[in-house]
Amino acid sequence: MATEKNQKEGGGGRAPGSNLLDHKLFVPKPYQYFTEKQKEHYKTDEEALIYLTMAIPNDIYNRVDSRNSAKEVWDELSRQFEGSEVSIQAKQNLCINAYEGFHAKEGETLLETYNKYNIILNDLRRNNISKSASEINYKFNKNLNPEWKNFAINLQMSKNMAQENVTDIFSTLS
Repeated sequence: MATEKNQKEGGGGRAPGSNLLDHKLFVPKPYQYFTEKQKEHYKTDEEALIYLTMAIPNDIYNRVDSRNSAKEVWDELSRQFEGSEVSIQAKQNLCINAYEGFHAKEGETLLETYNKYNIILNDLRRNNISKSASEINYKFNKNLNPEWKNFAINLQMSKNMAQENVTDIFSTLS
């Protein structure tokens, strides 16, 4: 990465917006010929790049050190940690499958079932999958162990499931 001093002296490095060019051969514009807006953009990008590289551990830095701008570093970090569109979709599918396959196991306590269900709900939220309160509550009640079925049915009849949250239902049952 070229320093600002190197840029001012007309040395190599990059120019603002150089990552947007489609040319295979690019000769950077010397810093002295930048407009004030380009200089401001360059300084801001350099500062952001410094903060980003200082904030990440060395092993992660080694994965992104070839990037020339703060945006390129950020985009690469985002891609590596959040994943590509395909991997994001795969994570969402796993979450949906876990939600749809949820049921209490035989011998599982109500607390264990509730904790397992909450983990699934947190995974859904983390992956930007939303479900209505009534759907969440109905799913929880419907998939309890047989010893809790009568309580769950009475609860469904006596409360508006759309206005309750699963924690309230668990508290009422326990």
